Amino acid sequence: MLSCATGHDALALCQRFWHFYGMGLTLDISTTADGVCILEFQTQPALVPATHRHVVLEAVIAGFVRGITGLQRIAPEHFTIWFDLEQPAYAEQVRQRLGDVHWGMPTNCIRLPAHLLDKPLPQASPLALQDAVSQCEQAERLLGKRTDDIAERVRESRPEMPLRLALIGPVMPMFEPKAAGSPSAMTKWSMCTPVSCSTVWMVRLGPP
Repeated sequence: MLSCATGHDALALCQRFWHFYGMGLTLDISTTADGVCILEFQTQPALVPATHRHVVLEAVIAGFVRGITGLQRIAPEHFTIWFDLEQPAYAEQVRQRLGDVHWGMPTNCIRLPAHLLDKPLPQASPLALQDAVSQCEQAERLLGKRTDDIAERVRESRPEMPLRLALIGPVMPMFEPKAAGSPSAMTKWSMCTPVSCSTVWMVRLGPP
């Protein structure tokens, strides 16, 4: 995505290959008639237990906001963030870090002016992008276009195995936050999936 020409291209590429690394979450990207880009997220109950739903949504949405901010140099005041969760006790601390955040909304999404994503990215590289896309397409050919049916295949092959462990393996903290429960704490998690092994940084907006 870093090699894409614009933020729009980067998000389109992210959505195209979301099934590789977004297990447990759906991602829908659209633009309204009045020019608002909306990134909408929903958890899949079979993969994300209700007790962890707020942690997953907060981490992913905060990560997307930080990623877009860094990639496109968009100021935080241009973002509006919705959660369909109850407002937490640490809401004000979240707003201090992410800006215009609302809870109790109809969905979970990031909203920002679409035209801000049109600006050319300074690190754009057509050759690097072509190489990266080719590798992803090769992975699709080897692994299958879609990974959405993995949960069903796990149920059929290993019905005695807890689904979450079969899908993502144990999620283990590599190190603890400096201040446990701190809204600004950052925790590094190692996550293994049937597709790949990757390291995921989760921004902890508040206590689990």
